[in-house]
Amino acid sequence: GVKFCAPGFPGLCRLDWTIQYNVGGWPLSKEDVPQGQTLEKMLETLSYYDVANFIGKVKCPIVGTIGWMDTVTASGGQMAAFAQADKNRLTLYCAPWGRHGADARTQQAYYATHSLFLEGKEIPLPKTWDKIEEAPK
Repeated sequence: GVKFCAPGFPGLCRLDWTIQYNVGGWPLSKEDVPQGQTLEKMLETLSYYDVANFIGKVKCPIVGTIGWMDTVTASGGQMAAFAQADKNRLTLYCAPWGRHGADARTQQAYYATHSLFLEGKEIPLPKTWDKIEEAPK
C-alpha cells in the first residue's frame, strides 16, 4: 500500500477546463482534437481521466504544492483536484508567485515533510484551514 503521496505541481487535473479556456499549456490544446472527433467529445473523454476523480480515495497523508501562477499545469485545475482530497490528510503548500515551481521557502517546507516521512516521524497535518502554521522543522 501507498504510505505517502506528494504531488508537486500536479498535471492532468481538469484538463477539460484547461483546454476549453486555454489556461494551461500541457499536455494538450484545442488543436489536439483527434480526427473525426469534436472538441466537446474530447473534453468529455478527458474528464474520465481527471485525477480529481481519484484523489478522494487516497488514504495516506497527502502533501502537495501549487504555484498560483502556473501556466503549464493550471493552478485552478490543481485546486479542483486537491478540493476532492480528505482534508484531514492534506497539507498543501501554495506559492502565490510561483509558476511551475515554487520559491525556496515553499519548497523547503514541502521537502521537510518528505524527510519526516522517511525518518518514520508523523507529518504534522493542519488542524484548521484558517490558521497558518510554521513549516515543519
